[in-house]
Amino acid sequence: MRQKTKINNRHQRQIKGKPAFSLLQAFYMQPGHEQNPQSQKHIHSNQHNAGINRRVKTIQEAHSENHHSRNTLRNVRRRYTEDKVSSGYDFGIQVGDSLESPGLYSGWTGILDAFTKFKSTDVVHVIGNHETYNGDDKAEHANIIYNTPNDKYYSVTYGNVYVATIAYSSDNAQMKEAAEWLAKDAAASDAQWKILTMHQPPYYTNPQGSSEYINEVIPPAVDKGGIDFVFSGHDHSFARTFPLTDRKVASDAKEDVAETTYAGKGAVYYICGSTGEKSYGVTDNKDFHFAKATQDYENGIYLSVDATEDKCVITAYDGDSVYDEFTKVNGCYNKDTKKFEHEFTTYSNGMVICEKCGVRENVETEKFNGLVKDEKSGKSMFFVDGKAQTGLVAYAEDSKIGRAHV
Repeated sequence: MRQKTKINNRHQRQIKGKPAFSLLQAFYMQPGHEQNPQSQKHIHSNQHNAGINRRVKTIQEAHSENHHSRNTLRNVRRRYTEDKVSSGYDFGIQVGDSLESPGLYSGWTGILDAFTKFKSTDVVHVIGNHETYNGDDKAEHANIIYNTPNDKYYSVTYGNVYVATIAYSSDNAQMKEAAEWLAKDAAASDAQWKILTMHQPPYYTNPQGSSEYINEVIPPAVDKGGIDFVFSGHDHSFARTFPLTDRKVASDAKEDVAETTYAGKGAVYYICGSTGEKSYGVTDNKDFHFAKATQDYENGIYLSVDATEDKCVITAYDGDSVYDEFTKVNGCYNKDTKKFEHEFTTYSNGMVICEKCGVRENVETEKFNGLVKDEKSGKSMFFVDGKAQTGLVAYAEDSKIGRAHV
């Protein structure tokens, strides 16, 4: 059981070009035990490409005779193959519970065979609660087999997409540590799009899923880090929130289910659906601001994400049919000039933050010029070629020269 696979590699890879990724949540039943709920298995896998144009799919793999799992997997593989020809996929994300029990060899052979169908595509793995079963509290089997760089949390950047992962934990202190790490790590990234993936959903549909503390500590970290999307599993439902900041619908957004295109700040939280028959009741908590929270679908659900410079489109499929779609647009992108027109107003830890879209840029790397306000002190800061200026600084070459005291 200590043999490493090639499923997960090149975590620190930076990719230029056209990126895409996918998300998959799967549910499986133990072969020969389809009517026994104790033998059911669920797997969450997300696949994503990086670069100027990214596409992502949410897929679940199964090694059972469950017809939902089998049909959904067939649909995903077909779409994956077609997309690979046209645009290519750089990586995937598996969001936890990839098997029922880490102590059973039969479970590993099934899931590893499923992942090999995607050949050389990178897969970023998240640890779910099932990977910690049978006395394997730290998910040592899964972390070794999936070759994860850290058993608590880690991040990877593919082109213009940053992805942070947080492993399942029932230890509140560890989850608090992970939330603090996320806030700092994500804030330090200047990627165009930022994603968090974790097994338990911060905004959940199953109140018995033990996700209360996740809800307490993760959303504030998501806000601080400038995360755009959060993808989770665990609850075996499909859910999407409105864009949220400070636990409320973002000021630029409308709490209107018909609004599926949004330009502004705030994170959209997903529960990525299910490709099997296991389910829990769906509770639509009004304080969680769900635009959609349901198990009303005929086939297995999976997500496909297409991220470009100016927008990120997330499409949920029920079999071959579009089930839900949401687009987040970067309102600072000028399609005519093909350039960003950001309004940087705030400085924080070496980064300037755009007031309109929330994107961050490194002042030194980008040689930033301009006047901003320091987030901590509230004082004005003036930069020339990425260097903070002090004293009386000239900022124009006209005879009526402008001056700023900083």
